[in-house]
Amino acid sequence: MSEEQVYSARHWAAKAAASAQDAAQSAQNSSGLAIGQLVWSQSSLAKDNPGCLPLWTGEYYPNASTLYPDFYAWVKSHPELCKTKAVYDELVNTAQGCLFYVVDEVEGSLRLPKYKLGGRVLVDSKQPTATSPSWYNLYSDGWLEQGARYETNVNIENITFFKPFASVPLVLTSVQSTSRTSYNDFGIDVYNLTTTGFTKQDLRAVGMGWGWEAKGYAAGTPMGNIKYPWVCAYNAAIPASTAQAAEFTGALAGKANMDLSNVPNASKSALLDLLAKDTATWATLVNATDFVAPSAGWINYVPTNNADATIGINTGWSNCCVQLDGKTIINQCYCYGKNGTNADAFAFFVGKGQTVKARFGVGTVYFYPCKGAK
Repeated sequence: MSEEQVYSARHWAAKAAASAQDAAQSAQNSSGLAIGQLVWSQSSLAKDNPGCLPLWTGEYYPNASTLYPDFYAWVKSHPELCKTKAVYDELVNTAQGCLFYVVDEVEGSLRLPKYKLGGRVLVDSKQPTATSPSWYNLYSDGWLEQGARYETNVNIENITFFKPFASVPLVLTSVQSTSRTSYNDFGIDVYNLTTTGFTKQDLRAVGMGWGWEAKGYAAGTPMGNIKYPWVCAYNAAIPASTAQAAEFTGALAGKANMDLSNVPNASKSALLDLLAKDTATWATLVNATDFVAPSAGWINYVPTNNADATIGINTGWSNCCVQLDGKTIINQCYCYGKNGTNADAFAFFVGKGQTVKARFGVGTVYFYPCKGAK
């Protein structure tokens, strides 16, 4: 992970937590959330997170300033949460995600953060110092590791975790001090363990260094399973544009995908019926004359059926040549008449406005409109 991405993740997480303070001065929505407030949800569906927008999909809203005016203003008021489009795209391509927004004040558009859920990414950390021996690592899925090293020892001491856990830590161990290597820790007792700290008693000589480590999920964060980050974008007074957008989204629910993957078989069958020949209506093409299709439909050639040897009409050779928009698409030659072989019938689809010219000796060429062309 690049330095830019680490900073992005850490800073976004810190600001998300601070957004609750900003929220105190903002209107709250029907769920008690405030504009800009971060929400972790077990659902990735908008219907389960009213008033919120997804913070991991990279959604782009070309008219965000009109659609979500309060949220748009909130994002603008926090430039530290924003990057240029070029930086955003670079992070998505090189670091597989960007936790910043992109605001375009000229067109009033907004792009939300984008990153892959499910991975464990370091979002916040603290290294121990001489004056503050505590350290911690907080990850994107809520996993928290923390500890401390002390060079001196107090027999009985109450230890407070730097960050509280969601439940009693999964692991709590006493460890050897970094500069003390000549002793073990079997003489340390730990009791009164809670989500915020514990009490330790050292049965060894006072003055010997010691340390501790604890691991578990942090309070107020997702716990192991993937949870989805949302941000509150509008309150109970939903703008008219939002309602219109919802109506538009609902209308789209009844539309077919381009590959018809969401269309039931019965509907597909009904669609095919619209393309079938309407045999109740037809037009007869004049030999060697242009015919312009008045609608989508079918060109159908029916040759003369004269294979019966008892029918005493003239016999001979003929052909049928058909052009579509000036290009020959069918050219067949056949013998007709007494004891002769007949040409095969054929049909092909034409669109409205296409020009058909058929040259043929015997038989008839028809145009049938599609049933759906009415």
